[in-house]
Amino acid sequence: MLRRILEELRTATEPVNLTELSRKLDVDHSALDGMLLQLVRQGKLREITAEGSECVHCGGCAAGRASTAEGKVYAVVDQGSASSAME
Repeated sequence: MLRRILEELRTATEPVNLTELSRKLDVDHSALDGMLLQLVRQGKLREITAEGSECVHCGGCAAGRASTAEGKVYAVVDQGSASSAME
């Protein structure tokens, strides 16, 4: 399933929100969130803020509050660079 998530994000032509991705992959929203966090821990995805920098999950900045309210944004890490984003 982790490979399917990465493939879906790599081939997306625009950001995909968590609800849409969970529906597309037929995976529970909360389970998918856990899988995305696992991919972040493995270094295959990185969570980014609205400004494009890495998020430290504190929610203290405007971008952190926005990502919590509107959905997290992730980028696929390919050889040290982001190739696709998801919100």
